[in-house]
Amino acid sequence: MSKRRPEGICHLCGVVCTLSFEHVPPESAFNSRPVFEESMLTALSDDPKVRRRHLNHRGAGAFTLCEDCNKKTGAWYVNHFAKWCYQGADVLVRSNFNPKLIYLHYILPLPVIKQLYVMVFSVNSARWREKHPELEQFVGDPRRRWLNPKYRAFVYYNVEGCYRNVGSGMAVLDLNRGNRVLQVTEISFPPFGYVVTWDGSCPDPQLCEITHFCRYDYDEFEVAPLYLPVLPTHENFPLDYRTRKQIDDQAADSKAKRLAAAR
Repeated sequence: MSKRRPEGICHLCGVVCTLSFEHVPPESAFNSRPVFEESMLTALSDDPKVRRRHLNHRGAGAFTLCEDCNKKTGAWYVNHFAKWCYQGADVLVRSNFNPKLIYLHYILPLPVIKQLYVMVFSVNSARWREKHPELEQFVGDPRRRWLNPKYRAFVYYNVEGCYRNVGSGMAVLDLNRGNRVLQVTEISFPPFGYVVTWDGSCPDPQLCEITHFCRYDYDEFEVAPLYLPVLPTHENFPLDYRTRKQIDDQAADSKAKRLAAAR
């Protein structure tokens, strides 16, 4: 017998209802198999007993959208977003997972970025939408173009590490820019990772910006030349693109310093 669906607030329209399961990314974009999930709170612990991962048999996602929002955005955007993801996977396979060139992406940019923002609403809290009415209107109208330039979206190739769904206004301290605090949402699931900001900032210069996707008409086709970096996501923390070796080396160095200080 299937479990009863939870009641709650739709993350996109704000209605109180029985929520439906929203795949992040869409199920047709390689997200149809069970995945292990871990919360940010347990990820901060060094204790393996605390760091427990949960197997989500549905795939990555959660009960976040009402049935109406789920169906409408799925019909408007998901097919185009899935095609974008299949092209990204094809680039990675053809380049032996080490792309060094600018590749052409044959897409409808507006539905792609709108689906990205549907995912952002889903990953963040139900109350997050109250602070972003303009973004809600942008996603809720398939033909609505343009967006306040404070909303910026970035993408990269991702094939190594764990998947990230980091939202709820996660704050990141930018040590390279005078300890500036950045608020970001990051979603990574092969073949792509995405970073979204809403303060007009670019959180990492190596990311490829796709904010301009919102300038196209809904059915306007584009051959988009994009150069995307391949970045690993071995930890659940946003904007952490260290390799496994860098993580292990830094952990060993930190342990050595603690031992030396204890003597």
